[in-house]
Amino acid sequence: MHLAREREVAELLSIPYDTVQQVCLSPLAFTRGSGFKPALRPDPEDVIHWDGWQPDKPLPPPVAGILGDRTGV
Repeated sequence: MHLAREREVAELLSIPYDTVQQVCLSPLAFTRGSGFKPALRPDPEDVIHWDGWQPDKPLPPPVAGILGDRTGV
């Protein structure tokens, strides 16, 4: 979605616009306040699906306050 403003993003992030093609910009954190510390996360191998959906893998726990209640209840 950011590619409509690719040149501005390149300038903001010091990406050489003329020689590097941007394809994805992914947020890596959601912060509150300034007390930064490592987040509690499940082991990636427990939640990443390789080469297709693997129904035996558990769903990651919901992150309260970011996406809201997505349980459908």
